[in-house]
Amino acid sequence: ITNGANAIYAKRNVITKMKFPVSVLPATVVGKELFNHFCLMAILVVFLLTEGIMPSLYWLELIYYLFAAICLTISLAMITSVLNMLARDTRKLILACMRLLLYLTPILWPISRLHKYGWQMTVRYIMKANPIYYIVCGYRDCFLYHHGILFYWKQMLFFWVFVIVIFTIGSMMMYKFKHKFIDMI
Repeated sequence: ITNGANAIYAKRNVITKMKFPVSVLPATVVGKELFNHFCLMAILVVFLLTEGIMPSLYWLELIYYLFAAICLTISLAMITSVLNMLARDTRKLILACMRLLLYLTPILWPISRLHKYGWQMTVRYIMKANPIYYIVCGYRDCFLYHHGILFYWKQMLFFWVFVIVIFTIGSMMMYKFKHKFIDMI
């Protein structure tokens, strides 16, 4: 997500020298970062195997969650890369927001710490609406808890509606500014 914000600006030499479809640049950044993801997944699998966690059919659901993560990151990269061209400080804001999301998203702490009553219930619903939380839970469930894809069907529905809306907004922004990118550099 953070590198996607710099997708267009980082390739300014290519954009200025030839006619190039700028809308593919966020997808190329996501594709490049997939290599890092696969390396980390290989390390994780080795770690799980050494801890005695054997592969199961649920591990095949990782393909779905990987596809979901790719769709989310491309959609966000489309928006953030255009915003970064409009205002260069957008990337710094995104870096700060991603750090904040790391601690707000129940990745490093269990969501069960939030009680099911009072104001914490509202915070719990907001946390569950976070699309990154959906992907993290999906990965965690594939490896450890063996829940199916439809276990979080409400979050899945919200996730895909969110991704479609963000992708549509990103596509419209790319189309609107495609002729202005050269002037912005």
